[in-house]
Amino acid sequence: EQKTSNYALREDMTKEEFIKELLEGMPPPPSYFKQNALLNKEGYNNFDEVLEKSNKALSIDEFKNNMISENSLILDVRTQKEFINKHIPNSLFIGLNGSFAPWVGTLIKDVHRPILLIVEKGMEEEAITRLSRVGCDNCIGYLEGGIKTWEKSGNPTASLESISANEFIETLKLNKINILDVRKVSEFETQHIEGSANYPLGEIQENISKINSKEKFHVHCAGGYRSVIAISILKANGFDNLIDIAGGFNEIKKTIQKRLRKGSKFFITQPIYSESDFEKIIKLSKSKDYKIFAGILPIKNKKILGNLLKKLGGITIDSPHLVELAKYDDKKIHSHSSKHLKKLIKVYKKNLDGLHLMTSGSINEASNLIKDL
Repeated sequence: EQKTSNYALREDMTKEEFIKELLEGMPPPPSYFKQNALLNKEGYNNFDEVLEKSNKALSIDEFKNNMISENSLILDVRTQKEFINKHIPNSLFIGLNGSFAPWVGTLIKDVHRPILLIVEKGMEEEAITRLSRVGCDNCIGYLEGGIKTWEKSGNPTASLESISANEFIETLKLNKINILDVRKVSEFETQHIEGSANYPLGEIQENISKINSKEKFHVHCAGGYRSVIAISILKANGFDNLIDIAGGFNEIKKTIQKRLRKGSKFFITQPIYSESDFEKIIKLSKSKDYKIFAGILPIKNKKILGNLLKKLGGITIDSPHLVELAKYDDKKIHSHSSKHLKKLIKVYKKNLDGLHLMTSGSINEASNLIKDL
């Protein structure tokens, strides 16, 4: 049965084709995998020795002396709420309350780098243990008394600006803003806010030069953990105008749901590939109190295209708002769709209240998005 139904078990498939099919869409392994493989081969440091060396309370003077040593890193492992409120400037946030070890392994490239901890009292041993699990055994110690000791000693602190999803939507309604989405590519491609830039957290250090440090950015992930990590990295690299969206994309969707119950109208844009797709999305749109705007993409039959445009109303096949897409192949069609939809959305601007979400795939993705909302 598998040989007849499984795409990867075709009789005529070559070894090269099988490998390509299997690896298609698979992200690269985290950077720490290679280092940990080497540690597995050569052996780890004895953990009891690591714990004895690292689980050391440092006075403010000891802490500051170690700060100026070459390549040292201040790692703040408290919750994102505590980090947002107050932290040591240029420190890296990776909270113990999230996927701590994987992000440490991904973002701290050198496992031998000296680490100074800002940690909640009673959590010191857990932080050192979880650092050690990804090979980061060079923890110098932690600041006794934490951020309170730092502040009481007259040292400067920093904080992050964080706004609610509702404030973000209100800002988006009235202004053209820059949005930085630090979720994985697969999350972004499934659902994202139109016009947002996607730089996944795991690759943000390599892409810093591509992000304009002079611009203001509203930053979000899925739930509010990764965005604070990303902001801490960007701030340490000279970015000053960054705003965290509390609760991330999940909270944005919940806020939309609440606003829909109060009568607000939202657009969901969805590429369609056939007349039947268009009929399905019209049917879906009638079941909710908001507009679904269908972006007409690779339809080369002018008669079908004309019929669909009539159903949309206000646009004809010769309309200047319509972008000719027949010349684009399937690989380019999605990247071009945003420009297409931006032009079309102008016609319906008066109906837009709030957010313009964009899905990137099949009609089923639009249906799933509607169910989520």
